[in-house]
Amino acid sequence: MGDTNDISIVTGGLQQYLNKKALKKTETNEDIHQQDSLFHNLPLDCKLHIFSYLGPEDLCRISAVCRDWYFVSEDSILWKELMDRDVKAWNVIGHKTNPALYQEVQSDWSNKEIYIRCSPHINKLMHKNDAVFSFTDFLKSFLPKKSWTPKIAMFGPGLESDLTSGLVRKILYDHNEHMERTGLVSGQFEGVGSGWCYKLPNGQTFQLSVLYSASKQQRTQKLWNRVEGNNLIQINKDEEGETIVELKPAVRDFCRSVDAFVFVVDGTSLDNLKADEIYELSAMLKERWSDTHIPLLVMSCIPNSLSPRLPCIKVVEALNLGNLNRPWQVRDCLVENLEGVIDSFSWLIEQSQRR
Repeated sequence: MGDTNDISIVTGGLQQYLNKKALKKTETNEDIHQQDSLFHNLPLDCKLHIFSYLGPEDLCRISAVCRDWYFVSEDSILWKELMDRDVKAWNVIGHKTNPALYQEVQSDWSNKEIYIRCSPHINKLMHKNDAVFSFTDFLKSFLPKKSWTPKIAMFGPGLESDLTSGLVRKILYDHNEHMERTGLVSGQFEGVGSGWCYKLPNGQTFQLSVLYSASKQQRTQKLWNRVEGNNLIQINKDEEGETIVELKPAVRDFCRSVDAFVFVVDGTSLDNLKADEIYELSAMLKERWSDTHIPLLVMSCIPNSLSPRLPCIKVVEALNLGNLNRPWQVRDCLVENLEGVIDSFSWLIEQSQRR
Protein backbone atom coordinates (compact mmCIF):
# COMPACT_ATOMS: atom_id res chain seq x y z
CA MET A 1 0.00 0.00 0.00
CA GLY A 2 2.89 2.28 0.90
CA ASP A 3 4.53 1.52 -2.44
CA THR A 4 1.37 2.56 -4.29
CA ASN A 5 1.23 5.89 -2.45
CA ASP A 6 4.90 6.51 -3.23
CA ILE A 7 4.24 5.95 -6.93
CA SER A 8 1.24 8.32 -6.79
CA ILE A 9 3.31 10.98 -5.10
CA VAL A 10 6.09 10.70 -7.66
CA THR A 11 3.62 10.67 -10.52
CA GLY A 12 1.74 13.63 -9.08
CA GLY A 13 4.96 15.61 -8.60
CA LEU A 14 6.04 14.99 -12.20
CA GLN A 15 2.59 15.97 -13.46
CA GLN A 16 2.69 19.18 -11.45
CA TYR A 17 6.12 19.97 -12.91
CA LEU A 18 4.92 19.34 -16.45
CA ASN A 19 1.78 21.42 -15.86
CA LYS A 20 3.82 24.34 -14.53
CA LYS A 21 6.23 24.10 -17.50
CA ALA A 22 3.35 24.05 -19.98
CA LEU A 23 1.69 27.00 -18.22
CA LYS A 24 4.93 28.99 -18.28
CA LYS A 25 5.37 28.25 -22.01
CA THR A 26 1.80 29.35 -22.68
CA GLU A 27 2.35 32.60 -20.78
CA THR A 28 5.56 33.20 -22.74
CA ASN A 29 3.76 32.63 -26.05
CA GLU A 30 1.01 35.01 -24.97
CA ASP A 31 3.64 37.65 -24.17
CA ILE A 32 5.22 37.15 -27.60
CA HIS A 33 1.84 37.41 -29.34
CA GLN A 34 1.06 40.50 -27.29
CA GLN A 35 4.38 42.06 -28.30
CA ASP A 36 3.73 41.11 -31.93
CA SER A 37 0.31 42.67 -31.81
CA LEU A 38 1.75 45.89 -30.40
CA PHE A 39 4.25 46.08 -33.25
CA HIS A 40 1.63 45.15 -35.83
CA ASN A 41 -0.58 47.98 -34.62
CA LEU A 42 2.12 50.58 -35.15
CA PRO A 43 1.73 52.93 -38.14
CA LEU A 44 3.76 51.97 -41.20
CA ASP A 45 5.99 55.04 -40.83
CA CYS A 46 6.96 53.92 -37.32
CA LYS A 47 7.78 50.41 -38.52
CA LEU A 48 9.93 51.79 -41.33
CA HIS A 49 11.70 54.09 -38.90
CA ILE A 50 12.51 51.16 -36.61
CA PHE A 51 13.68 49.00 -39.50
CA SER A 52 15.86 51.84 -40.82
CA TYR A 53 18.28 51.18 -37.94
CA LEU A 54 18.91 47.64 -39.20
CA GLY A 55 21.58 46.58 -41.66
CA PRO A 56 20.99 44.70 -44.92
CA GLU A 57 21.67 41.29 -43.39
CA ASP A 58 19.16 41.84 -40.57
CA LEU A 59 16.54 43.14 -43.00
CA CYS A 60 16.92 39.99 -45.10
CA ARG A 61 16.58 37.79 -42.00
CA ILE A 62 13.50 39.45 -40.51
CA SER A 63 11.68 39.27 -43.84
CA ALA A 64 11.16 35.57 -43.08
CA VAL A 65 9.45 36.17 -39.70
CA CYS A 66 5.96 36.89 -40.97
CA ARG A 67 4.09 38.38 -43.90
CA ASP A 68 3.79 41.84 -42.33
CA TRP A 69 7.52 42.07 -41.61
CA TYR A 70 8.26 40.84 -45.13
CA PHE A 71 6.33 43.66 -46.78
CA VAL A 72 7.84 46.30 -44.48
CA SER A 73 11.40 45.01 -44.98
CA GLU A 74 10.90 45.05 -48.78
CA ASP A 75 10.01 48.75 -48.85
CA SER A 76 11.69 50.46 -51.81
CA ILE A 77 12.37 53.76 -50.02
CA LEU A 78 13.90 51.90 -47.06
CA TRP A 79 16.44 50.15 -49.31
CA LYS A 80 17.09 53.33 -51.30
CA GLU A 81 18.03 55.22 -48.12
CA LEU A 82 20.14 52.26 -47.00
CA MET A 83 22.01 52.24 -50.31
CA ASP A 84 22.56 56.01 -50.30
CA ARG A 85 24.02 55.70 -46.81
CA ASP A 86 26.19 52.61 -47.30
CA VAL A 87 27.50 53.23 -50.83
CA LYS A 88 29.87 55.87 -49.43
CA ALA A 89 31.63 53.14 -47.43
CA TRP A 90 31.96 50.58 -50.24
CA ASN A 91 35.64 49.89 -50.92
CA VAL A 92 35.10 48.66 -54.47
CA ILE A 93 32.67 49.54 -57.28
CA GLY A 94 32.76 48.12 -60.80
CA HIS A 95 31.00 48.20 -64.14
CA LYS A 96 28.56 45.54 -62.93
CA THR A 97 28.18 46.83 -59.36
CA ASN A 98 27.56 50.52 -60.00
CA PRO A 99 24.09 51.39 -58.60
CA ALA A 100 23.70 54.21 -61.11
CA LEU A 101 23.86 51.66 -63.93
CA TYR A 102 20.56 50.10 -62.84
CA GLN A 103 18.90 53.35 -61.79
CA GLU A 104 19.63 55.27 -64.99
CA VAL A 105 18.28 52.56 -67.30
CA GLN A 106 15.13 52.26 -65.14
CA SER A 107 15.79 48.61 -64.42
CA ASP A 108 12.96 46.33 -63.28
CA TRP A 109 15.08 45.41 -60.28
CA SER A 110 13.93 46.64 -56.88
CA ASN A 111 16.22 48.77 -54.73
CA LYS A 112 16.78 45.72 -52.53
CA GLU A 113 17.91 43.65 -55.51
CA ILE A 114 20.20 46.45 -56.69
CA TYR A 115 21.73 46.77 -53.21
CA ILE A 116 22.39 43.04 -52.92
CA ARG A 117 23.84 42.95 -56.43
CA CYS A 118 26.18 45.90 -55.87
CA SER A 119 27.26 45.66 -52.21
CA PRO A 120 30.82 44.26 -51.96
CA HIS A 121 30.12 43.01 -48.43
CA ILE A 122 27.00 41.08 -49.46
CA ASN A 123 28.74 39.68 -52.54
CA LYS A 124 31.61 38.47 -50.38
CA LEU A 125 29.23 36.75 -47.96
CA MET A 126 27.26 35.13 -50.77
CA HIS A 127 30.45 33.92 -52.44
CA LYS A 128 31.74 32.53 -49.14
CA ASN A 129 28.55 30.72 -48.15
CA ASP A 130 27.43 29.54 -51.59
CA ALA A 131 28.31 25.89 -52.19
CA VAL A 132 28.14 26.42 -55.96
CA PHE A 133 30.87 29.07 -55.83
CA SER A 134 33.02 26.86 -53.60
CA PHE A 135 32.60 23.85 -55.86
CA THR A 136 33.37 25.95 -58.94
CA ASP A 137 36.56 27.27 -57.34
CA PHE A 138 37.47 23.69 -56.42
CA LEU A 139 37.06 22.55 -60.04
CA LYS A 140 39.06 25.51 -61.34
CA SER A 141 42.04 24.38 -59.29
CA PHE A 142 42.26 21.24 -61.48
CA LEU A 143 42.10 23.10 -64.79
CA PRO A 144 45.37 23.82 -66.59
CA LYS A 145 46.60 27.34 -65.94
CA LYS A 146 47.11 29.66 -68.88
CA SER A 147 50.75 30.39 -69.50
CA TRP A 148 49.88 33.77 -71.01
CA THR A 149 51.07 36.72 -68.91
CA PRO A 150 49.12 39.97 -69.39
CA LYS A 151 50.92 43.26 -69.91
CA ILE A 152 49.63 46.01 -67.61
CA ALA A 153 50.26 49.75 -68.00
CA MET A 154 50.12 51.85 -64.83
CA PHE A 155 49.77 55.63 -65.06
CA GLY A 156 47.88 58.55 -63.52
CA PRO A 157 48.27 61.61 -61.28
CA GLY A 158 48.38 59.47 -58.14
CA LEU A 159 51.85 58.24 -59.14
CA GLU A 160 53.12 61.82 -58.96
CA SER A 161 51.18 63.13 -55.96
CA ASP A 162 53.20 64.02 -52.86
CA LEU A 163 50.90 61.84 -50.73
CA THR A 164 50.60 58.70 -52.86
CA SER A 165 53.69 58.64 -55.07
CA GLY A 166 55.21 56.05 -52.70
CA LEU A 167 52.97 53.36 -54.22
CA VAL A 168 55.41 52.51 -57.00
CA ARG A 169 58.33 52.52 -54.59
CA LYS A 170 56.45 50.08 -52.33
CA ILE A 171 55.66 47.76 -55.25
CA LEU A 172 59.07 47.86 -56.91
CA TYR A 173 61.64 48.09 -54.15
CA ASP A 174 60.18 47.18 -50.75
CA HIS A 175 60.16 43.53 -49.70
CA ASN A 176 56.61 42.29 -50.20
CA GLU A 177 55.60 38.70 -49.49
CA HIS A 178 52.41 39.07 -51.55
CA MET A 179 54.04 40.27 -54.78
CA GLU A 180 57.16 38.44 -55.92
CA ARG A 181 59.27 40.25 -58.51
CA THR A 182 60.50 37.62 -60.95
CA GLY A 183 62.29 39.57 -63.68
CA LEU A 184 62.64 42.58 -65.95
CA VAL A 185 61.01 43.38 -69.30
CA SER A 186 62.79 45.47 -71.91
CA GLY A 187 60.89 48.19 -73.74
CA GLN A 188 59.70 47.43 -77.27
CA PHE A 189 59.04 51.07 -78.16
CA GLU A 190 61.11 54.23 -78.04
CA GLY A 191 61.42 55.20 -74.38
CA VAL A 192 58.24 53.32 -73.42
CA GLY A 193 57.29 49.82 -72.34
CA SER A 194 60.05 48.56 -70.04
CA GLY A 195 58.87 47.07 -66.77
CA TRP A 196 58.91 44.20 -64.31
CA CYS A 197 57.41 40.72 -64.05
CA TYR A 198 55.44 39.80 -60.92
CA LYS A 199 53.85 36.72 -59.43
CA LEU A 200 50.93 36.75 -56.97
CA PRO A 201 50.34 34.16 -54.20
CA ASN A 202 47.60 32.45 -56.26
CA GLY A 203 50.06 31.85 -59.10
CA GLN A 204 48.88 34.67 -61.37
CA THR A 205 51.65 36.48 -63.23
CA PHE A 206 51.76 39.82 -65.02
CA GLN A 207 54.08 42.41 -66.53
CA LEU A 208 53.91 45.93 -65.09
CA SER A 209 55.05 49.06 -66.92
CA VAL A 210 54.84 52.45 -65.19
CA LEU A 211 54.24 55.59 -67.27
CA TYR A 212 54.94 59.04 -65.82
CA SER A 213 53.64 62.26 -67.38
CA ALA A 214 57.04 63.91 -66.84
CA SER A 215 60.21 63.63 -64.79
CA LYS A 216 60.16 64.85 -61.20
CA GLN A 217 62.43 67.74 -62.14
CA GLN A 218 60.00 68.85 -64.85
CA ARG A 219 56.96 68.53 -62.58
CA THR A 220 58.50 70.73 -59.89
CA GLN A 221 58.97 73.66 -62.25
CA LYS A 222 56.57 76.52 -61.55
CA LEU A 223 55.40 76.97 -65.14
CA TRP A 224 54.91 73.26 -65.82
CA ASN A 225 51.43 72.36 -67.11
CA ARG A 226 50.23 68.76 -66.92
CA VAL A 227 48.58 68.84 -70.35
CA GLU A 228 51.04 70.94 -72.36
CA GLY A 229 54.16 69.49 -70.70
CA ASN A 230 52.95 65.90 -70.64
CA ASN A 231 55.34 63.32 -72.14
CA LEU A 232 52.46 60.92 -72.83
CA ILE A 233 49.98 63.12 -74.67
CA GLN A 234 50.04 65.88 -77.27
CA ILE A 235 47.61 68.69 -78.09
CA ASN A 236 46.31 69.06 -81.64
CA LYS A 237 43.64 71.15 -83.35
CA ASP A 238 41.00 69.78 -85.70
CA GLU A 239 39.64 71.54 -88.79
CA GLU A 240 37.14 73.47 -86.68
CA GLY A 241 39.79 74.64 -84.24
CA GLU A 242 38.69 72.32 -81.43
CA THR A 243 41.37 71.00 -79.08
CA ILE A 244 42.16 67.30 -79.47
CA VAL A 245 44.18 65.41 -76.86
CA GLU A 246 45.98 62.38 -78.30
CA LEU A 247 48.77 60.05 -77.28
CA LYS A 248 52.26 60.53 -78.61
CA PRO A 249 53.20 57.97 -81.30
CA ALA A 250 55.44 55.76 -79.14
CA VAL A 251 52.88 55.69 -76.30
CA ARG A 252 50.12 54.95 -78.80
CA ASP A 253 52.00 51.95 -80.19
CA PHE A 254 52.65 50.73 -76.66
CA CYS A 255 48.95 50.99 -75.72
CA ARG A 256 48.04 48.79 -78.68
CA SER A 257 50.08 46.00 -77.08
CA VAL A 258 48.69 46.45 -73.54
CA ASP A 259 46.24 43.95 -72.02
CA ALA A 260 45.04 46.09 -69.09
CA PHE A 261 45.28 49.60 -67.64
CA VAL A 262 45.78 50.87 -64.08
CA PHE A 263 44.92 54.52 -63.43
CA VAL A 264 46.23 55.69 -60.05
CA VAL A 265 44.58 58.66 -58.32
CA ASP A 266 45.15 60.46 -55.04
CA GLY A 267 41.99 59.54 -53.14
CA THR A 268 42.40 62.02 -50.29
CA SER A 269 40.39 64.81 -51.93
CA LEU A 270 38.13 65.53 -54.88
CA ASP A 271 40.41 68.45 -55.77
CA ASN A 272 42.98 65.90 -56.95
CA LEU A 273 40.71 64.80 -59.81
CA LYS A 274 40.97 67.82 -62.08
CA ALA A 275 39.96 67.99 -65.73
CA ASP A 276 43.59 68.31 -66.86
CA GLU A 277 44.40 64.98 -65.25
CA ILE A 278 41.37 63.23 -66.75
CA TYR A 279 42.53 64.15 -70.27
CA GLU A 280 45.30 61.61 -69.82
CA LEU A 281 42.83 58.83 -69.01
CA SER A 282 40.49 59.57 -71.91
CA ALA A 283 43.41 59.70 -74.35
CA MET A 284 44.68 56.29 -73.21
CA LEU A 285 41.28 54.64 -73.59
CA LYS A 286 40.47 55.81 -77.11
CA GLU A 287 39.15 52.90 -79.16
CA ARG A 288 41.52 53.61 -82.05
CA TRP A 289 44.40 52.05 -80.10
CA SER A 290 42.67 50.36 -77.17
CA ASP A 291 40.04 47.65 -77.74
CA THR A 292 36.90 47.82 -75.63
CA HIS A 293 37.60 44.47 -73.97
CA ILE A 294 40.76 45.91 -72.35
CA PRO A 295 39.86 46.44 -68.65
CA LEU A 296 40.56 49.54 -66.59
CA LEU A 297 41.38 49.50 -62.88
CA VAL A 298 41.32 52.74 -60.89
CA MET A 299 43.34 52.62 -57.67
CA SER A 300 42.05 55.29 -55.29
CA CYS A 301 45.06 55.58 -52.99
CA ILE A 302 45.64 57.20 -49.62
CA PRO A 303 48.99 57.17 -47.78
CA ASN A 304 47.76 55.51 -44.55
CA SER A 305 44.64 54.47 -42.66
CA LEU A 306 44.44 57.81 -40.81
CA SER A 307 44.26 59.88 -44.00
CA PRO A 308 40.93 61.26 -45.23
CA ARG A 309 39.43 59.19 -48.02
CA LEU A 310 37.22 60.04 -50.97
CA PRO A 311 34.44 57.41 -51.37
CA CYS A 312 34.77 55.14 -54.40
CA ILE A 313 31.40 56.34 -55.69
CA LYS A 314 32.76 59.91 -55.84
CA VAL A 315 35.73 58.71 -57.90
CA VAL A 316 33.34 56.92 -60.27
CA GLU A 317 31.33 60.11 -60.73
CA ALA A 318 34.36 62.41 -61.07
CA LEU A 319 35.93 60.23 -63.78
CA ASN A 320 32.57 59.61 -65.46
CA LEU A 321 33.29 55.89 -65.51
CA GLY A 322 29.64 54.96 -65.94
CA ASN A 323 29.90 55.95 -69.61
CA LEU A 324 32.85 53.68 -70.39
CA ASN A 325 32.19 50.81 -72.79
CA ARG A 326 34.78 48.50 -71.22
CA PRO A 327 35.16 46.54 -67.95
CA TRP A 328 36.26 48.83 -65.11
CA GLN A 329 36.64 48.85 -61.36
CA VAL A 330 37.50 51.41 -58.66
CA ARG A 331 39.11 50.08 -55.49
CA ASP A 332 40.37 51.68 -52.28
CA CYS A 333 44.10 51.09 -51.72
CA LEU A 334 46.55 51.92 -48.93
CA VAL A 335 50.09 52.89 -49.83
CA GLU A 336 51.62 52.02 -46.44
CA ASN A 337 50.82 48.28 -46.61
CA LEU A 338 49.48 47.82 -50.19
CA GLU A 339 46.05 46.89 -48.87
CA GLY A 340 43.71 46.42 -51.82
CA VAL A 341 46.55 46.35 -54.36
CA ILE A 342 46.81 42.55 -54.60
CA ASP A 343 43.06 42.14 -55.05
CA SER A 344 43.16 44.89 -57.68
CA PHE A 345 45.79 43.15 -59.79
CA SER A 346 44.06 39.78 -59.36
CA TRP A 347 40.77 41.20 -60.69
CA LEU A 348 42.60 42.91 -63.55
CA ILE A 349 44.35 39.69 -64.60
CA GLU A 350 41.08 37.73 -64.57
CA GLN A 351 39.34 40.39 -66.65
CA SER A 352 42.17 40.60 -69.17
CA GLN A 353 41.80 36.88 -69.88
CA ARG A 354 38.09 37.18 -70.73
CA ARG A 355 38.09 37.91 -74.42
